Formats: sequence, structure tokens, C-alpha cells
Amino acid sequence: LTSFWDQAPATLVSYSIHPTTHLLTRAAETSTAGFQAAHAAFHPEGTLLLVAHFLSGDLALFDTAGGALYAAPPRAVVPLPGPFRDAAKHGNARYEGPRAHGVAWTPCGTRAVACDAGAASMVWVFALEG
Repeated sequence: LTSFWDQAPATLVSYSIHPTTHLLTRAAETSTAGFQAAHAAFHPEGTLLLVAHFLSGDLALFDTAGGALYAAPPRAVVPLPGPFRDAAKHGNARYEGPRAHGVAWTPCGTRAVACDAGAASMVWVFALEG
């Protein structure tokens, strides 16, 4: 993951390793469709990747099937449903609104959990459907 704060959407980049020299070569790149990617987690089966965006306050879901992960756009972008914080009351405008800070999958893979640093430190649970 690369992140450009608020200047451009974050990118997901893959590299290949040369079999004899072991040098890295950039293989593919795609936008994560959100700003400041803070964390990412693979589904327990390795079939999905979930990316948390701190500044845009959303999650991007990527399909990893067929090796298309780093070339295809996200399957879905889900905004965190958190309430907006009152920046004046909390004294920090940087945390106004949802701020996806971390993500994790449950061991069974049927749910994902997202930490929201901007919504009074809420934790959101999302069910995986379809």
C-alpha cells in the first residue's frame, strides 16, 4: 500500500521477484479508491483483501481471485456509518467524521471488524454477503 495523505487516492502495488537475481520488479498497481490507506487485512481464505482509509473514512474490498488483485478496482467501497464528531468539542478537527484506522476478519471469515478513530473510537462489525 502507498498513501499520499490527501493529495491522491492510495494505491495497491504488487511486485514480482526475479527467480535468479531476487530483484523486485513492479508488476501491477491499482487505486484503492480512498485517501490515506491505514491498514489492510486478507480474508482467512485469502480470497479478499479489505483496506481501511483513514482520511476518507471508508473500507475498500478487493477480490484476490485469479491474481487480479493489483490490476482491478475494488469490488466495493463502504463508508463507515459512524456519527460525526464535533471538532470544536473534542479540540481536534483532524478527527471530524469517520476515520477508518484498522481492519480485521473474524477467524471464520463471515464478518469484518473496522476500528473508527474518528467516531468516538467506535468499532464497526460488517457481515460478508455474496
